[in-house]
Amino acid sequence: MHKGGYPRETTHPFPARWLVKATLRHRETGRTVVLLNTHVNHHIESGRGFEDNLNARRARTHLRKLAGVYAETAASPAVTVIGTGDYNFDYADDSTARPAGGISDRFEGVATSSYAALGLDGVPPTLRTRWIDYVFLADGSAEKAQFAQHRSLPRGGSDHSPLIARIRLY
Repeated sequence: MHKGGYPRETTHPFPARWLVKATLRHRETGRTVVLLNTHVNHHIESGRGFEDNLNARRARTHLRKLAGVYAETAASPAVTVIGTGDYNFDYADDSTARPAGGISDRFEGVATSSYAALGLDGVPPTLRTRWIDYVFLADGSAEKAQFAQHRSLPRGGSDHSPLIARIRLY
């Protein structure tokens, strides 16, 4: 998605960021599910908008490219697209403030998060007071799949709790 940020460039270095794409095809029916997983840079937001730093600039590039992958992959009517990842931008802040180039802005009409579909009731934040882990369904997948429920799991060995979503496939 973009190259890393080195200590000489940023006070919060980060590695190059990638997108992992797995295509699963059911042998009997030919039904195809594409899974997308990514990790967006940390230290990119200040509560309701992007920070003014390299991390945030590269994160905006990341989100722009990712929205394009969702749209392109979901263009095939035979494909259901599901995405997951640590987006390091709080859902509550992003969905309220809708900063230019943010998750809600970039993914509008492209992909819907489980938070937007099901709400936050009963889902503890995935990092202290913030919901930064996401599960998405590409909007082109809406007639083939829908969110049934979601919850955050115990932290385990990570610095935050993963989000798990149950999705019905039709």
